[in-house]
Amino acid sequence: MRNQRLMNCIIAGIACFVVGAVVGILVFSAQQQTTPNQPASPQVQPASNAPVAEGNEETTNRADNSSAPDPAPANIAKYNASLSSSIQSIIEGYDGTVSVAVRDLVGESSASVAGSDQMVAASMIKLLIMAELFDRVNAGDFSLDEYPDGYGGTYGYLCSIMISVSDNYAANNLIDILGMDNINEEAAKLGLTGTQLNRRMLEDTGVENYTTANDVALILTKIHNGEFYSEELSSVAYGYLADQTIETGASDALQDKAVYAHKTGELNSPTYVRNDGGIVMAQKPFVLVILTNYLEEASAKPLMAAVADEVYATLEAN
Repeated sequence: MRNQRLMNCIIAGIACFVVGAVVGILVFSAQQQTTPNQPASPQVQPASNAPVAEGNEETTNRADNSSAPDPAPANIAKYNASLSSSIQSIIEGYDGTVSVAVRDLVGESSASVAGSDQMVAASMIKLLIMAELFDRVNAGDFSLDEYPDGYGGTYGYLCSIMISVSDNYAANNLIDILGMDNINEEAAKLGLTGTQLNRRMLEDTGVENYTTANDVALILTKIHNGEFYSEELSSVAYGYLADQTIETGASDALQDKAVYAHKTGELNSPTYVRNDGGIVMAQKPFVLVILTNYLEEASAKPLMAAVADEVYATLEAN
């Protein structure tokens, strides 16, 4: 009897174990169907040759340059107004028509007094002729070492004396080769808003060639920044400007302070043009353009010197 009871207990225990195991398997299966296993998300690594966004790269470069932070826009606006006001105060002491543009080549400062007003260009228009030539050279149409048919010098030689000694015959040769319409189209390509070639040099046709101080400053800034069609051509253009042989009140004021690579323009009666614009390689380089019409040299020279001194002192002090 005892043996029978013992056997019944053993059988009951085994049955409970089996039932529990079956129930456990059923519950586990139900959980697997309700929440299937999810594979782990792979960690995606950027490709080593993936392009970096230009904005990010620019931001990184600026952040690294912690020793020379960009000035706040509000400070720039106030500073420009102050410099423009100082220049205006100088100009008010003279007769004639005067236009001035300043571009700080290190920071983001600029100043302009009537900088967008059209002025008689005189030989400043030769910067535009050089621009058309260099655009064609950059496109492969010409080489500066090439001799144009029927002319006594290479393209580079004609351009160099057109700029450095303001040779009018060289300018006319290049106008004939390049075409006046093409030269004026180049002004539009560069973004110049008030520069126009209307006649050859030395011709009395009743019309004048025109430019603005802001337009000249734009060309000179491109040359300094290596953006005058190419780094190489920018360097060539700067060399022509640095070889300038004609001096003005501005160059007189700057000659003991910095290298001044510039272009001048002069006409006598009735417009009395005295123009000068160049790259001032001071401790803080800048572009300075001063255009004067209806102002004789006796007045234009001290005006240019006063403006150059003021701009130099202001930029060096900030």
